[in-house]
Amino acid sequence: IIGHVGNYIPQKNHKFIIDIFAQIAKSKPNSALLLVGRGEKMPEFENYARQKGLADKVHFLGSRTDANELYQAMDVFLFPSLHEGLPIAGVEAQAAGLCCFFSENVTQDIILNSNSTRLPLSFSAEKWAEIILEKSSNFNRCDVSDDIAKSGYSAEKTAKSMEEIYYGVQS
Repeated sequence: IIGHVGNYIPQKNHKFIIDIFAQIAKSKPNSALLLVGRGEKMPEFENYARQKGLADKVHFLGSRTDANELYQAMDVFLFPSLHEGLPIAGVEAQAAGLCCFFSENVTQDIILNSNSTRLPLSFSAEKWAEIILEKSSNFNRCDVSDDIAKSGYSAEKTAKSMEEIYYGVQS
């Protein structure tokens, strides 16, 4: 199960996501793609998936409040954005222990553990699929909470930051 969480806006590169998935599906016919998000371009990508013969394999789930549960259904998280700061969905996917693939146009700060890889958009969809299949073939999901906390994403660190902001304003 390949997954992506992001609204249907040009920077998220949904056409390329579908192209990558089409290559993965050739090697892994039982694979599926979960696309979580909203936006007026969603019908355009539904049509594109149909044109590629993937209508039964690409699932357009719309806007959801249960992304944390959907991450648990995914094996791979795919995020080949054209340009991106630090996407929260990428942090969440890594915290869920997923094998993650980001474009090099996503900030280097997104890499929180060794389960994540940045790839150039100059690589073809075939090359992305090849790397994803290779890296995820022997991947075993494990607890990455220490990696995530070391990267600064913990309830304790957030509480301390909020406390510093609050008390800094009070001084």
